[in-house]
Amino acid sequence: MNKKSTDPKYLRWSMYFFNSLYFFVAVTLWTLAIWTVYSMRYLAIVDEHYSYFVAIFMATTGTLIFSASVFACCGAFWENKAVLYVFIGIMWLILILEIALSIWIFYNLEPIKRSVRPMMFDLLETYEDTQGSMVVDKIQYNFECCGVDSHLDWIHTQWGQENLGLLPGSCCHNMFRTCNVSTTTFAQTGCYEYVRNYVDFTYSVDMTVLLFSGFAQVIGISLSYTLTRLIREYEVAKDEK
Repeated sequence: MNKKSTDPKYLRWSMYFFNSLYFFVAVTLWTLAIWTVYSMRYLAIVDEHYSYFVAIFMATTGTLIFSASVFACCGAFWENKAVLYVFIGIMWLILILEIALSIWIFYNLEPIKRSVRPMMFDLLETYEDTQGSMVVDKIQYNFECCGVDSHLDWIHTQWGQENLGLLPGSCCHNMFRTCNVSTTTFAQTGCYEYVRNYVDFTYSVDMTVLLFSGFAQVIGISLSYTLTRLIREYEVAKDEK
């Protein structure tokens, strides 16, 4: 048997390269988990159970990928088939989990985005509440918008009835408590589309990273299967000498 065709050493370096990629993917998933929770808490208009579920799932997946990459490095370095099989098993598990999470996000993204509108109206109604006013002012100031569909939404709120002719200062892009609609330039565009797009962007980024991670894992699984086969052939070749 030709040793060159069965020597697994050239594949070992390929495994090292992809393991460095897996380390990067693991760190990216941990970062995205934190970012997802922060983004949704920043808006405070999406049920945080959704964001926590996605974040915990991604953090767990990142940890599994990191652990699997350690197994792969050890298996490639020692040319140990058993360790590589453990790596393959973990990678299959991660791939199944990532596919499941991607499907979950895909089917729940529209209901999540639909929940944004009523929750924004609820925030306007509770504007006098300290937490509610902070969230609304942050959204209106950063997105340079006012109300849900337009600034007219404020007229129908309790705050609007108590402050006739006024808007929150964040509608006029200043940090004063109020601004006068007759003397001050204010944002007339509602915040709903901006917030909806922000939620869509956050979860779309999560899905894209999960799909990229899954693609990298398929390559890693293929390389591992090939490496274990070559190790087996190499061992047989050495025994025949």
